[in-house]
Amino acid sequence: FLLIYDTMGTSEGARSAVRSAIRGGAKILVGPVFSAPSSAAAFEKMGESLISISLSNDPNAVASNAFVMGFFPSHRVQRIVSYAAARKLKRFAALLPDDRYGDFVGKAFKEAVTRVGGTVVRIERYSRGQQETLVRAVKRLGQYKARKNALERQKLLLGGMKDPKSALILKRLNVLEAFGAADFDSVLLIEQGRALTSLAPLIPYYGIDTRKVRILGIDDWSERSLIREPALHRAWFVAPPPIGLRLFKNKFEATYGMSAHPLGSLAYDATAVALFLGRSASLDLIKKSLTSSRGFLGSAGLFRFRVDGMVERKYSIF
Repeated sequence: FLLIYDTMGTSEGARSAVRSAIRGGAKILVGPVFSAPSSAAAFEKMGESLISISLSNDPNAVASNAFVMGFFPSHRVQRIVSYAAARKLKRFAALLPDDRYGDFVGKAFKEAVTRVGGTVVRIERYSRGQQETLVRAVKRLGQYKARKNALERQKLLLGGMKDPKSALILKRLNVLEAFGAADFDSVLLIEQGRALTSLAPLIPYYGIDTRKVRILGIDDWSERSLIREPALHRAWFVAPPPIGLRLFKNKFEATYGMSAHPLGSLAYDATAVALFLGRSASLDLIKKSLTSSRGFLGSAGLFRFRVDGMVERKYSIF
């Protein structure tokens, strides 16, 4: 049977919940969700003969018999970079928030690009919620100032010429924001929702031609407001396979009359795994079944646990 213990979203709450679960005779723990409580839970149960499956995507929450099954940003970055490189894109750039998550993705991005033999041309950072820093970051990304100045010089030069060919070239230059192409062929963005619809249009507005530069994403950008954004027209993004998620969401809404939480599929899959494993009598059998190379088919697609506690997933490209 299933027992629920509230971690209160804190490290101390997680430790208390683990102790209560152990006293209640738990064989398998599912949760917590966030990084710090997950790490606290993993180390609180050290020495105890039970498995835990955290919904976190923080590798630091891995410990002895403590597994994590979140959607790891580093895995998604590797997937989209590998896909782009296989399609002859080799010069990569990124626009990342100036926070811990941006640091983490930036490190994974550099490693992924190196792995495929590509080049990180430029990574620019911005402060979330501050439009002026966002604009400055986009301008730096595309070297807007230098290319703008080059455009003005070219227009001045052509303006002094009277031949029809120069006049035609000048007419074409008058509709441009900057001269010359960006020196990268893809750019990684990690925003979602409204933050993404604020960021994406700035890229072509400041002279980065999205017909030639491919925008890459590591989150599900399939919502209607993003599909309708012209700047994202040619973007590629990585996400779990949609069929299982669609079935889960439809079943959830039919049952509860409300939309599932974005992490609801993780909780569902983790609980299903725990129920399957709970039939085993010993810790060794549970761990052997959990780390089987065959893995599991969940609502968020295929996944399997490695013996080091990390999860591997199959992601789709859209």
